[in-house]
Amino acid sequence: MDGMVLGDGTVVHWPADLEKRFTTMLSRGDRVAVTGRLTTTPRGDTLLEAQVVSNLTIAKTASIDSPAA
Repeated sequence: MDGMVLGDGTVVHWPADLEKRFTTMLSRGDRVAVTGRLTTTPRGDTLLEAQVVSNLTIAKTASIDSPAA
């Protein structure tokens, strides 16, 4: 899995090789905060390219530069 969909429909994407960094700290229904940049794919889809994902439910944060803390 290289991303997730937020409750408001926003599609969040992270690099596929970092899947475990993010998925090990996320569960369906958790409150999350994501920072990153919006991009548009060649198909016209808009994605939020994650730089930092914070799980507010369990107070864990991971970024594309460093593992969960």
